[in-house]
Amino acid sequence: MEKLKGKPQVANCEGNANER
Repeated sequence: MEKLKGKPQVANCEGNANER
């Protein structure tokens, strides 16, 4: 979660898909 917080919201979406 900390990593996503540092990046923009758009990256958050991509990060979630990458994790899955």
